[in-house]
Amino acid sequence: MFEDIQWTVGDTPKEQGVYIIAVETYGMATISASYWNPVDGWDSVSEGDKIKGFIPLNEVAKKLPYFWKSDDEPPLTEEQIKRAKARGFRID
Repeated sequence: MFEDIQWTVGDTPKEQGVYIIAVETYGMATISASYWNPVDGWDSVSEGDKIKGFIPLNEVAKKLPYFWKSDDEPPLTEEQIKRAKARGFRID
């Protein structure tokens, strides 16, 4: 499911957005999520943290099963499925 998602090595994305980030904090490796924009940089990263890589959160979210589909709700309509697929969501 996630085999084709790859980390981008580095600390600066080309586009603003929310990213899953690999962070080194005082020598410890952690994974977090943060918003980045070219004016302010990373939103939730401390000054001593080092960003080692990132993945756009949207890339990961598109690989997850559609959240709102459940057994106790009516099945999705063809139009709902069409719109979800057009946005890149996986429909099982």
